[in-house]
Amino acid sequence: MSEPLDKETDYTAWLVEMMWGDDPVYFQLAYDDDWTKDHDKALHFCRKIDAERCIEHYGWTMAKPIEHMWPNSALTTP
Repeated sequence: MSEPLDKETDYTAWLVEMMWGDDPVYFQLAYDDDWTKDHDKALHFCRKIDAERCIEHYGWTMAKPIEHMWPNSALTTP
């Protein structure tokens, strides 16, 4: 069971995800229509509606908005 989200310390964002074979890929803005396997490099949206509008804008039928969470420790550097 996953731990509950700590709104004070954890970071959440909506990503645009699509399956590429057996692996998920995420939309990034390196180029106009570009995908990455690295969720850290993906375009992060604050709201689900914004990810949905991005999908609609590009006309993707296999993409979906997906919420990701990064624990606070992932955002700090040693």
